[in-house]
Amino acid sequence: MFSGILLLFSALIPLCFGTVWPKILLLGDNYVANCYYDTWCAELANRYVRVADVRNRGAYNYNTQSYLAVLEDCFSGTDTNNIGVVLLFIGTTDSVKNSLGIPIKDYKSNLDAILKNITQKLSPKQIILVGPTPPNLKTSVLRPREHVDGYDKMSKQLASSNKITSYLSIYTTWSPAQSETWFDGNGMFNTAGSKAFLDLIAKPIYDKLKEFMGPSFMKKKFPTIPKV
Repeated sequence: MFSGILLLFSALIPLCFGTVWPKILLLGDNYVANCYYDTWCAELANRYVRVADVRNRGAYNYNTQSYLAVLEDCFSGTDTNNIGVVLLFIGTTDSVKNSLGIPIKDYKSNLDAILKNITQKLSPKQIILVGPTPPNLKTSVLRPREHVDGYDKMSKQLASSNKITSYLSIYTTWSPAQSETWFDGNGMFNTAGSKAFLDLIAKPIYDKLKEFMGPSFMKKKFPTIPKV
């Protein structure tokens, strides 16, 4: 029995410590910083156990200006050659009409600088940009729909100008009725909203990771436990 256990560990050690798993890098504001609480990030990590590692570099209450200042730190300790997918989910804080928000002209220059920085490190085809969330009952006073609309359109425009083909607009994809039922009392995703968001990003992440990893995609598995 003891020899069987040793055999198992000898097979597992190279996979646990010698394998460099590709990375799914999550960048953005509150919805990324809070994503384990919202559960979509935990579910994403669970889907890619022993396939890719999910790294969360979200920053709570950061807008594009403050996030641009820490962007290099978000890549610190991560070999960019091993990043399969970057998901940048930002714009909600920028589109708030209070001290956290910023004018759309500043949003344009900041987001453009962020995207240019990332595309200098990675191919645009590895990047998914998610625009600002739609207003809901909790946030509609500070984020009226006509105001958020401009930030969403600007995000889409900058994705195109930076050759990023994967732009996901929650603002236009989710109906006003869905926006009222998929957020909690704090304006964050509830369970249903978290699932809906994961459904939105699942295929783009899968496709990009598959293209990045090639034939090895979803093939690395731990060995079968030997019979003892």
